[in-house]
Amino acid sequence: MKKSYNGQVAELDTIKLDLFIEDEKEHFRPTIILAVDQFTRKVVGQCISLSTPDQARIKELLQNITSKGDV
Repeated sequence: MKKSYNGQVAELDTIKLDLFIEDEKEHFRPTIILAVDQFTRKVVGQCISLSTPDQARIKELLQNITSKGDV
């Protein structure tokens, strides 16, 4: 697909951080989910999850993007 304007196509990517969060009962390794606009190569949305990314986190990310009007 040829990208011809800002907000036409966004790519999603996940990055598991080399960071560990511990409390008394559990430990977590956060994941950042990024949405990158293909035309501008700019990050247009992000979401941080303490567990494996699921549909709810992806939905949160998409709502984050559309509420800002970037996509």
